[in-house]
Amino acid sequence: MPASRVPSERAARAALAAHFTPEEVAADLADRSAAEVWQRRVSADPAGRLARYRPEEELRTATGGGQFVIPSDPEWPAALEDLGEQCPLGLWVIGREYLPRLTASAVAVIGNRNPTDHALTTARLYAGALAAAGHTVTATLSYGVEATAHRTAAVSGQASLAVLPRGLDHCHPHAHGSLMRDIRDSGGAVASLYRPGTPASGLTMQATAAALTALSRAVVLVEALDHSQTMHTADAALALSSRRNSYALLWQRRDVAVQELDLVRDDGVEQGLDIGIEVATLVDANGGVPHLACCVLGDAPGSDRVLRDDLDQDRALDVPGPTLG
Repeated sequence: MPASRVPSERAARAALAAHFTPEEVAADLADRSAAEVWQRRVSADPAGRLARYRPEEELRTATGGGQFVIPSDPEWPAALEDLGEQCPLGLWVIGREYLPRLTASAVAVIGNRNPTDHALTTARLYAGALAAAGHTVTATLSYGVEATAHRTAAVSGQASLAVLPRGLDHCHPHAHGSLMRDIRDSGGAVASLYRPGTPASGLTMQATAAALTALSRAVVLVEALDHSQTMHTADAALALSSRRNSYALLWQRRDVAVQELDLVRDDGVEQGLDIGIEVATLVDANGGVPHLACCVLGDAPGSDRVLRDDLDQDRALDVPGPTLG
């Protein structure tokens, strides 16, 4: 590649992200710049497909996809680095200037796309409590629980953060385009791992689930009866808990397919406790960092459990549980 065509670090990262997963280039990026890695990949491509790609032009002409934020930018969420080799090469963001404020205290609220009425009530309760406490409600724009969480945050006057499993030139799902615009126009942000034009797929949804959990200090799982994308996010949250000293996944036992959660965390480390924890209070404790890996939220005696033996039990027992009505 001629010297005049060596891409900038930003354009090179965008080009690498368009053709490779983070894991496929992580080892090379450990001791080389993205521009150098891109050049080496181009040279090693016998079909010439990468040589025909123009990183600077592709980045410049990407429309409707927001701005491409990379690790050297001040807006970059450092929490993504907890993903290790899965750490994104960059993040497409609409509302880039709001990202540091939003991710400083982000809490994901996730759940069914076809929720029960009780789940919607619970989603409103927790999203409202989190927003009122100054936390950023974070979720995809999926039907059901997650869209409800965003709308509740808006009613509470708190901007939210949406993470999409496709390029930001279109919304996913398409019917929630107005919600996506409302988030953008109200001081919130919309983020994606994928360049404009990339459609949603099973793979993009799984990677997005990991990014969503990494961006969040805690994950509140309201309902997971459909055993699908919600469980990918729960799985990602539990995996991340092994990389962070303190991280929380919270769910209501009566609403969740508990056997599925048992499968994603089968190390046998569990301790029965009878506690109810109000989410905003939990996340605010000790400087905003939750001190448990996994906890069931419930209002019935004996319905709760904690996975990991690092919860300040006395403090938790003094916190009143939410009233679900």
